[in-house]
Amino acid sequence: MNGEQEAILRKPKNVLFVTLVGRGFNLNYGAVLQAYALQKFLRINGYRAKILNYKRADNSIVKKDLNYYYKKLIKILNEEGVKFLLVKLAKKPINFLRVKIEKKLKKEYEEERRKNFLTFKDCFLIFSERRYNSYNEISEGASKVIQEFDIFLVGSDQVWNPYFNNRNALKVYLLDFVQNSPRISYASSVSAKIPHDLIDFYRERLSKFDCISVREEESAKEIEKVLGYKPKVNVDPALLLNAEQWEEIAHQPEQKVKKPYIFVYDLYRSPEILPAVQKLARKECMKYINHTPILFGQKLRYPHLELSFYTKGPAEFLWYLKEADFVVTSSFHGVVFSILFRKPFYAILWSEKYKDRMKQNGRITNLLGQIGLIERCFDDPHDILKRGLDKNIDWEKVHEKVSQLREDSIKWLLEALEGGLEDVE
Repeated sequence: MNGEQEAILRKPKNVLFVTLVGRGFNLNYGAVLQAYALQKFLRINGYRAKILNYKRADNSIVKKDLNYYYKKLIKILNEEGVKFLLVKLAKKPINFLRVKIEKKLKKEYEEERRKNFLTFKDCFLIFSERRYNSYNEISEGASKVIQEFDIFLVGSDQVWNPYFNNRNALKVYLLDFVQNSPRISYASSVSAKIPHDLIDFYRERLSKFDCISVREEESAKEIEKVLGYKPKVNVDPALLLNAEQWEEIAHQPEQKVKKPYIFVYDLYRSPEILPAVQKLARKECMKYINHTPILFGQKLRYPHLELSFYTKGPAEFLWYLKEADFVVTSSFHGVVFSILFRKPFYAILWSEKYKDRMKQNGRITNLLGQIGLIERCFDDPHDILKRGLDKNIDWEKVHEKVSQLREDSIKWLLEALEGGLEDVE
């Protein structure tokens, strides 16, 4: 009898997993795949796990962004005045058609991307029957939710980021609607400095948790400021599964790429990363594929670019990455899956130029430091050219350390779920 069969023999507990994915929300590979990983892990270990279908419509991020661009426009007008307006008006007839076509293409890309993500979610994720659009909706139906589930679990990808979530959204991810049931945080990420005026807000809710773990040292330090003690640091949920388990859901896309090729997951700093990759690909006589769509005349700058996988679903994303010969990424989960599939990679960090974003580097540097690959990350994309296709990685040694981290995190999580673990202040 294997471990999974033994786990199922005991009375299963119902777990509600609260993370940054609703059925129609967050079209991000890392967010969706880490949610799949933790739910899969829970079900393998005999828990009935569902993901809270919360779309987060009560967040104010969009309004904040619009206000930012409005202020930026006013600043430009004040500085440039009539000259700015005349230049823009003169260019309008030339750019009108291009802008129209680009808008249409982007809309089509977004629709296809959304459709493919929804297909993946419907096939591989199990959500709560009801969809919630706001904290108030969850709070009003809390008694029914609490009756259905035995344990409430929150994690991982930036669920506690105070700049990504407003107070109502944070109440959901801080499990404020839970009353007397166990509350557990697994590898939750803050990825930002908690503002002083929110310290008490966090403390009031976090103090009610039974067990807390976070994903990176920076998040642990932020929570220590709130609670007075440093919580456990566990691996991202994606690392709870091994490469073979991920290969089970990787799906070969219709658009094939001739090997060898470089996989570029350029979530951030794409205009700086792609020119360097183009020069490297030309030198190595290789093709490359990337995430950010390249439109019209821009394509002339990147003749070795084979395709953009922007519209592909998470299963196709996994396939492209695992079949690649080299990976260049600015994404934390791009790094994670490179490690799992043993793909030589470079991780591009935020530089001093982006001081407000540099705290997000911690999730990458913390993991790479733990497994002895810190030299694989740097903040200047031009270093790609200096280093070339450096594939010199001792994968056996790396995966020995990954296995140790995985086993330690699994032990912590299973003990937390069974109520045998208590946070020590």
